[in-house]
Amino acid sequence: LLDVFPTLCDLVGLDIPASVEGLSCVPCLSDNDRTNRESLYLAYESSIRGVRMGDMKLIEHAANGSRSTQLFDLAQDPHELDNLTVKSEFTDQVAEMRNELVRLRCEWDDESHPTGAAFWSQISADW
Repeated sequence: LLDVFPTLCDLVGLDIPASVEGLSCVPCLSDNDRTNRESLYLAYESSIRGVRMGDMKLIEHAANGSRSTQLFDLAQDPHELDNLTVKSEFTDQVAEMRNELVRLRCEWDDESHPTGAAFWSQISADW
């Protein structure tokens, strides 16, 4: 949704205001291999934060004192049924994606928003 407004501006030939954080998807319409971002930050209320990098999607869930982590390969598992965090060969992938999640948290200043602050207060700093 972040990119809808700048894409519409681009399609109708209007300048995209400098205050808009999204990116136009118009260049991606003519080049299926092009992407606007290397990673995408995902947030849902105060209980979920995640990141998508390529075909991989990491989801961190924290609510009512409990936490869980899920990792999916969306190319192989588009319905997100096989949580790869239980497989030791994905330990480095989880760590890399958690690092990217924290980087994006800072980039988007998520901790300054009430739902972000509530989520991140439940996450241990040890990862």
